[in-house]
Amino acid sequence: MNKTTIITLLLIFSISYAENDMLTLYGEHELRSRGEDSEANSYNASRNNAYYQGSMDQVSIWHRSFLSSEVSSLETISDYSATNLIAYWSMDNGTGTTIVDETGHGYNGTLINGPTWVDGPTTSSGISSGSTINLSSYTNNEFLNNGDLTLSNVTVNGPGVFVVFGNLTLESNTIINKNIKIICSGNLTVSDSQLGTDLNSAVVIYSNGIATYTNSTIYGLSISNGSSITLNNTTFYGGILNYSSTFALQGSTQITGSVVSNYSLDFQEGSTSVSKGSLPPFFRLDIGLNSIVVPGSYLE
Repeated sequence: MNKTTIITLLLIFSISYAENDMLTLYGEHELRSRGEDSEANSYNASRNNAYYQGSMDQVSIWHRSFLSSEVSSLETISDYSATNLIAYWSMDNGTGTTIVDETGHGYNGTLINGPTWVDGPTTSSGISSGSTINLSSYTNNEFLNNGDLTLSNVTVNGPGVFVVFGNLTLESNTIINKNIKIICSGNLTVSDSQLGTDLNSAVVIYSNGIATYTNSTIYGLSISNGSSITLNNTTFYGGILNYSSTFALQGSTQITGSVVSNYSLDFQEGSTSVSKGSLPPFFRLDIGLNSIVVPGSYLE
């Protein structure tokens, strides 16, 4: 977890569930690390001098176990008297060396070794039309949206990260310019839009729900981890990494680059094609690809 920005951090202590009764660390609803590396093995034990390096916000400690599917529901805590909630630090102070326990249990924290207060990512939700979003105007160039978001005839300028915790719709000549990572936890719908401007000015797109591209042009890398991905009348330059069980190409879709898929492609209709081509230069970028993906590989 070296130098990693965590938007929401949950420290979950489980007596009956976690391995060896250790602290388990979750970030953005995924298991990130376990207590045997950098955490103490009990509430009051000595540490092993391997301290967390990065940013944290909204830390909670619970005296119960959680399924991984439950963790995302804890990212925003409004009931400070919830059963088995031991402590919750929203970290909204902004100054000082004390972080207040919002539960009223009195477990206020003391900051040591001089950590720096910074503004969290700007959050928004809803519909944006006919506007320009400059990621450079957001803290750490991170745009965070809690809920579904629709961008219609919107230009997004990078570099930076565009995160939507919900469904994301890009439509009506929306343009996503270069060096932007798009992370969507829900369904991704792209229609009549352009993502990236060329292979040297590409985007990285990660979708965890249904991904649908229609009448659009894409330069970059698409990682699909939902139930399906469909490209209809879409021109795609770059790479597609697919974990979805349904992968359909429709209309006059043209893919030039590399396709790596856990499942077969379904050429459904029209003049669809996949041809070998170059990949965007993603070297030196941490984009979370599995080791099976080799730059320049080609699977049709």
